[in-house]
Amino acid sequence: MVAQKHALLPLYIAYGLQSQIPYPFLSKEQEQVLARMFPTQYKYERGGFRHPAKSLQEYTFDLIPLPVLNAWRDAYARRLFSAFEIWTAEAIHQPDPVLIGRRSEHPFVYVLARWGETLGTWNGLAKQLGLGSSAKLPR
Repeated sequence: MVAQKHALLPLYIAYGLQSQIPYPFLSKEQEQVLARMFPTQYKYERGGFRHPAKSLQEYTFDLIPLPVLNAWRDAYARRLFSAFEIWTAEAIHQPDPVLIGRRSEHPFVYVLARWGETLGTWNGLAKQLGLGSSAKLPR
């Protein structure tokens, strides 16, 4: 019973926050697919940088589009997330980067914005990476 509690509590918290957070959170399977597509991650955490990954201040691959900056500014001002990340392949002709938000209460990640419309459907991405296709990526 304790193991079930530890497994289900983060999911319960994430679903409980849906009315406050206007962004979709990813399943672990979806997160793993995006992490494979975007192996380089730049992170910023409120209260200081505590990750072994690259700092957002080091991000120089391209310019962040204005709509992405606006979504980021709004989420930051509303204190929706404790950390923000840019996930990127850092390669030309690859899917455009995505802006990710994290909360401290649970391990799920939220997709706040994408640089472009180059991410395909979940089925297409999963097939491209040789994985199953049991869910959809957020639009």
